[in-house]
Amino acid sequence: MKSVLTAAFLGIFALSACESGASNTITRVSQTLSILPKAADRVGIYSAREIRGSILVQYFPGQVRESEILQRLKPYCARKGGGTPRHSSNPTVRSEATLANGSVISTRTFVAQCK
Repeated sequence: MKSVLTAAFLGIFALSACESGASNTITRVSQTLSILPKAADRVGIYSAREIRGSILVQYFPGQVRESEILQRLKPYCARKGGGTPRHSSNPTVRSEATLANGSVISTRTFVAQCK
């Protein structure tokens, strides 16, 4: 079941990359802003998207650690009804992000849940 959930999350994430460049950027930014409205909380994070009650986070490992991201997600979990942000049982995945200038940078992606 866990591997099916991981595959589903990564499949949705991959499909989102198929959107047109400008549309994808607008969607990514607006979803990230809704989860992390404070600019300081978004440092080192490429995207944060809510998917079926979980949060899919893609970040730059050289700029922020997962433990810091989980701390930054506390206000989001409080707004959603409580719980502490936790790394789901799904493994962290190495991934890539294409920046606005066309360069590709190494990222990591993980799923967090408010429990």
